[in-house]
Amino acid sequence: MAEHKKNIKQENLRSTFEKIDKIHPHKMLMYLFIFGTSMVFMFMLLAYAVSEANLRSFEMPKAFIISAMIMLVSGFCVSKVVPAYKSEDIAGLRNALAVALFLGVVFSCCQYIGWQNLKNAGIFNEWKAEGLYLYVIGGMHLAMYIIAMSYLLVMLLESAKAAKDPVKALIKVTNPYEKIKLEMLNAFWQYLTVLWLVFFFYLLYSF
Repeated sequence: MAEHKKNIKQENLRSTFEKIDKIHPHKMLMYLFIFGTSMVFMFMLLAYAVSEANLRSFEMPKAFIISAMIMLVSGFCVSKVVPAYKSEDIAGLRNALAVALFLGVVFSCCQYIGWQNLKNAGIFNEWKAEGLYLYVIGGMHLAMYIIAMSYLLVMLLESAKAAKDPVKALIKVTNPYEKIKLEMLNAFWQYLTVLWLVFFFYLLYSF
């Protein structure tokens, strides 16, 4: 019985390693990047929590609330790109990316307004702990968001060209790496959505 259980564990372990081996190198790099940035993000959030920062005297920017809703909707749009690709709906793929890009621009505008409101309220004055940690956390999310937006724009331009040319569309839907790129975009975008929501709800608790 014990030997049987040991064999099952070994088979499960072998299966796990086989699945890892099958992951595309670019995907693996992205997962490692997500893991690393998550650790830094959680460390900064924990440092902010133990710093006894008090934001009760400040008002939660309404732009951040709008940002959270926009991020959820954009995440939903990006989640549609892989199914559209699998169904060879290049026009639908292009439209989903276009809407997500538009929402990303709106999100960026709301972010700018929200951080400006905090700046005008004096939260960054004298570089107190609460202002410094918020500045670093917000900057981390912004840097990754710029990367995601740039990648999304490239995917949109490629899809727009393919939607106008049946030959390019055929090449796109038959290229396995195209699916991998879209899966990477979706995974990274959903990660940024979760990251922002965690930060948002913590801010909501702090204000």
